[in-house]
Parts: sequence; structure tokens; C-alpha cells
Amino acid sequence: MLALITQLFFLGGCSPDVADSGSAPAMYTQLVSWSDSRAGTAFGSALAADSRGVWVGAPEDLYGRVDRIESGDRQVLIEASAENGIGLSLAWNANLGLSMGAPLSNSSAGELLDEQGNLIIEGAPGERLGSAMGVHDDGWIVGGNNRIRGADIALEPPGRPRSLVVFHDQIVAGLGQLRDGIWIGGDILHTSKEGSLAGTSMCVGDFDSDGEEELVVGSPGTNEVLVFDSIPQAGPLNEHARTFSGSGHFGWSVA
Repeated sequence: MLALITQLFFLGGCSPDVADSGSAPAMYTQLVSWSDSRAGTAFGSALAADSRGVWVGAPEDLYGRVDRIESGDRQVLIEASAENGIGLSLAWNANLGLSMGAPLSNSSAGELLDEQGNLIIEGAPGERLGSAMGVHDDGWIVGGNNRIRGADIALEPPGRPRSLVVFHDQIVAGLGQLRDGIWIGGDILHTSKEGSLAGTSMCVGDFDSDGEEELVVGSPGTNEVLVFDSIPQAGPLNEHARTFSGSGHFGWSVA
């Protein structure tokens, strides 16, 4: 896993609260540099955002950590006291608040925790629940080994999702380094670039203020972020997308 991420790709419209506030920006990439005080923390592995700031996961900082950055000020929100991988996945919803995945807890059964670290859902043995998170029908969808909780979906072919979103009423699972692509309705769509890590991160929102949602897919292996106006069709993902490029595993996390 990436030891340090200093460039975070932030799209304000991917947060419903931001989009509803009337302040959603025109399409652009805002590059900001936040460095961690310790090496090897995987800082930036997950992002979640509201209208005031962002939460950033650092799942390899000792036992795992989540920071809150607001108005340029960064504070530790929660730090695990035992190895649980907290901060590998984050999701926020105006009604549900912030939830955090801890896929290594309880001998890799995994857990879903609230902002105070209280248990919401516990995984089955070896499930690694909390590897990915999203929101569906105002409830959480949570990824683990070969399944998506909250949507009663078994992944075929098997895989562990790295990111989860709902786009045009369909659940989309990003598979990242597992398969370099995204899963939609039983089909896996890849990019034409080997090692792209496409699907490591995803978010959905109307960030170009056109009244329609867009699907944003991080492809950090090629330092790209792919933007789709509609459900991607068969064929290489990158041939159907608007592409933003950067450096330093750009696109590892988007929000």
C-alpha cells in the first residue's frame, strides 16, 4: 500500500452536502499538499467530505488513524488502540454522519464504526468487512471478501471491492489492484492500461453544476482520474471518460 500521499484530488460536488449548498464548483482539479508527520502511514488511502472539510484515512499509522482537516487545520479524529486498519474506507452522509471501515479488526472479520468509534456492523470470520464503503437508499453499503453488505450482492467473479458507489441506481464496485477495473451488474470493465489500479477510489456527484451526476474513478497506477457522465459501456474504461492527470499516485483517493 502507498506509504504517503501528498496530493489529494478533491471534487466538492461528490459530497451531497456541498452540492446541495449551491457552492459546487465548475469541473476542476484542486491539488493540495498535506504531508504526514510519520512515514509509512498510508495517509490519504480514503477520503470523505462535507461542506466544511474532509476526513482522511491513514490505515497503516501504527494501528490505524483518521484525521479531520477543516479550514487548513488538521486534527486526529480517532486513533485505533489495536491493529484494525481503520481509515482504509470512509463514507459520509448528511443523515447518517461519518462511518469508518476497520477491515482488520477481530482477526480480519472487520467492522463498521461510527465517528466516535462505536460498532455499527461486525463482519463474519475472514470477511474483512469495511474494505470499502458507500451509501445506498440512505443506508450503508459495505464491502468485504466477495460480497457487498446492505445490498445483498455476492460478487461474481469473486473479489474484494476497494470502493463502492451508487450511480444511476446501479451499485458500482471499484476493484483497484485486484483487477484494474470496476464491477457493474456482474460485468467487470477494465482500462486499456495495465497496472492502472482503476477503481481504487470512486465518488459520485454533480460537480460541474450541469444538473446531472457524474461518476469519478481513480486510476492511481497511471496517475489519472476518469470522469463519466453515464454508466460506462463495454470496452476500455479510459476510452469513454474525461481524464485528469497528475503525479504521485494521483487518484488514489477522491471525494
